[in-house]
Amino acid sequence: MIDLLVEMKTGNAKQQAAYHAIHELHILEDLKGYEPTVCGTIPLGIDTYKSDIDIIANVQDLHFFEQKIHHLYEDKRDFRPKRKENIVKGNFIFHGFAFEIYGQPQPTLEQNAYLHMIIEYRLLQRKPEWKAEVITLKEQGWSTEAAFCKLLRIDGDPYQQLIDYGRQAGLLF
Repeated sequence: MIDLLVEMKTGNAKQQAAYHAIHELHILEDLKGYEPTVCGTIPLGIDTYKSDIDIIANVQDLHFFEQKIHHLYEDKRDFRPKRKENIVKGNFIFHGFAFEIYGQPQPTLEQNAYLHMIIEYRLLQRKPEWKAEVITLKEQGWSTEAAFCKLLRIDGDPYQQLIDYGRQAGLLF
């Protein structure tokens, strides 16, 4: 497991501010029974002004989790809960950061958001020059996964192709 939250504590100014917002909100403590994991582009330093703080969770009882996030975050600016099939989401603003909580019945370290982040992290370790290129593509409207697939010259569904590439290249272990 790679915990990029630790790196955020001493990262760039936005990462540090996000780290403090996460801790001031107590979101990881409030959701501790759900394996909460911070994911996304901010921990990787490839965020844009539109980037949010993603918190993924392993949720078996979606109804209870939906009630819990409603109770915990309904007073936050722009709170929007959403539920569809096997997913519960909660979006809100706290200390200038958009948060997205994403709960599904799957261990967090097996969820696509986490797998994508780990693959991207390891690719950036190998090719740090890609950081600026990914940010540029994202600012042009590309998703993070699509930007990495473009740099890797991979066609097809970028969300699945990135995971397939990561497994084949030994980036997931």
